[in-house]
Parts: sequence; C-alpha cells; structure tokens
Amino acid sequence: MSTGIELELIQAASNGNSDKLRALIDQGAEVNARHASGITAVLAAALSGRVDMVQLLAGRGADLNLRYKNDATLLILAATQGQSAVAIFLLQKGVNPNDRAAAGTTALLAASIGGHVEIVEALLAHGADVGIPDGAGTTPLIGAAARGHLEIVCALLASGAGIEAKNNAGLTALAVSAGAHHPVAWLLLERGANPNVRNDRGLPLLVSAAADNQLEWLNNLLLYGADVNARANDGSTALIAASLHGHAGIASALLEHGADPNLRGEKGVPAITAAIIRGNQELIPLLLAGGADVNVATESGVTSLMAAVTCNAQAVEWLLNAGARVDSVDSQGTDAMLAAALGGDARIIALLLQHGANPFTKRGNGMTPIEAAEAAGNTGIATILRLSEPS
Repeated sequence: MSTGIELELIQAASNGNSDKLRALIDQGAEVNARHASGITAVLAAALSGRVDMVQLLAGRGADLNLRYKNDATLLILAATQGQSAVAIFLLQKGVNPNDRAAAGTTALLAASIGGHVEIVEALLAHGADVGIPDGAGTTPLIGAAARGHLEIVCALLASGAGIEAKNNAGLTALAVSAGAHHPVAWLLLERGANPNVRNDRGLPLLVSAAADNQLEWLNNLLLYGADVNARANDGSTALIAASLHGHAGIASALLEHGADPNLRGEKGVPAITAAIIRGNQELIPLLLAGGADVNVATESGVTSLMAAVTCNAQAVEWLLNAGARVDSVDSQGTDAMLAAALGGDARIIALLLQHGANPFTKRGNGMTPIEAAEAAGNTGIATILRLSEPS
C-alpha cells in the first residue's frame, strides 16, 4: 500500500511532472506502490495519456503487466481510452496484446469498439488475435461492425477475421451492422457474409429491412442472394412486413424478385389481409397484380374480403372484381355480408349484393344480416337488404 511519498509519486505521474517524479524515486518512493483505489504511478500516467511518464517509469522498473479494475491491463486501458502513444510503447516493450480482462475483453476488442484505428493497426502488427471473443461472444469484427467503424472492419478482415464469427446471441458482424451502418454491411456482403442471418430481434435481415422501409439496403440483400421468402419466427415474410407498414416501394421490389404473396404470417395472416387490417388498402392492386389469392384465409377463417368490408368500399370492389367469394365464413360462422351489415356502409352492401351475397339466411350467430343490421341500429341498411329480395 502506498505511503505519503508514493501518493506524491502517483500525482506527479498523473500531472506529467518528470522532475518531481525522478526526485521522488531517488528519495526511495516505491515505483509499483498501489493506492487503496488500486492505482499506481504508471497506471495514473497511462490513464492520463502521459507516454513520457510511462516511459520514464518503465525505465525505473514499473510493472507494465499489472492489472487494474476488472482485471484490465495497461494495454487494455490505453486501447479503451484511445491512448495511441501509450499503447504503441507498451507493445514495443513486449506487453502481450492478447491478455484479457475479467469480462474477456482484449485490447483489440476495446480498440475496435472505440474506433481507435491507429491502436488497432499497432495491435495487429504485434500479433493480436482477431478471433478472441469476450465473455458475451463479441469479437473485434462484431464490435467494430456494430458501431460502423469501416476502416477497422477492413483492417480486421485483412488480418483474417472470420466473416461469419458469431457472438453468444448468434449475431454476426453483418447482423449487427445491417440497417444502421450500410457501408460496413455492404462490405461484409461483398466479402461473402450470409445475407440470411438474423438481427438482434430474431428477424431475417430482409424482413427487418422491409419493416423499416430501407429500400436500398433491401435491394442489396436481394442482390447478394437473400431469400426473398425468408420467414420470421411467427412466419412473417418481408412482403407481409411491407404490407403491414404500407411500404409500397418495398412490396414492389419484393414481388419483382419473386416474393410469394400467399405465404401466411402470424395467425395465418397473408400479405393482402395484413395490408387491409392496417389500413394500407393502396397496396391491394399491387399485391393482386403480384398474384395474391383473395380467398386465402387466416387461421380463424377470415378472408381479405371479410377484413375489407368493415372499413373500405374501394378495397371491397377491388377484391370482388378479383374473384373474392362472398359466401366464405370464418370460424364463428360470420361472412362478409354479416360483417358489412354490422358496419353500416351502404356502398359495401350494394357491392356484395351485386356479387350474389344472400342477406336472408341465418349466420353462425343465429341472425340474418338483416336482423344483425337492425340490432346494430343500422335501420337503413336493414331496409336496403329487405328490398333486395327478388319479387
């Protein structure tokens, strides 16, 4: 433990007072004495970026391999703080570039995360291992990619960093850079990264790009071989995500690349029904032109027409003209006419009648659409339906 003279030594090292530093050592101050906080003179000098003080202390016997908080070495601390001169000196003195702190962090990982290019290059030149992960599985490449440090990513790749190395969460360098750091992500794709990896939300990158309306990034993923029908854990595809969010440009690009519009996502909802549910009816003509089947039902039997009759007459017209069946029923025995009668839109009622919907038979709830309209207070709709009976 340090005494009064050693405390002065630590302060002199931190302040860069070389004359006092020499004098204190000549007076018998212990060079490697530690303060109660764990700090030593050389640690204080390194943390202050005083490479001249580090050099002086090293010449007087300072331990350059000592550890500080969280078992971090001088080199790791210098790399973390971007103290290039200190880090380079330590490497020149033979400090091990691959020593690890308590959490498994190396100097290379710290410098890569911090964006300290000069330190990364020095570490690589002195044999730093590009593949050592920390306790969470994060490698220097993943750390640099996650923060968009393109120059460092290039340096790491040139030194043999594994393009598909994953951390404990299963995330690759491409996954952590996708969507936020496009130049890095594009470089990784060019170098052979798998475009079908998943991000930290567990989504295929293409699905995430579609949901976030990132058209340029989505096109690059497709260019490098992303599966256009890749599915999230709930079954959702990029096209379903685009439909849910109303991203027509994304949907168009996906359809042009062969996206299947009839795949079903969460609860069996296909893209066209997803668009209708979220009020994105403008996507209906695009999806229909791309081959969407208007009669594909969800797990509960709801068709796109049933979803549309509650909100949008134009959507109903498009669907009916595309062959939507008016007699389909869901798991509750509800059909489009019953739903429309409860909704109270006269134009939608007229469209359904024109396409053969029958308002006179009882549905699964034991009521006819006429009775349902009356119960809902839609007396005008009930009158229209009664008058539709052939004379």
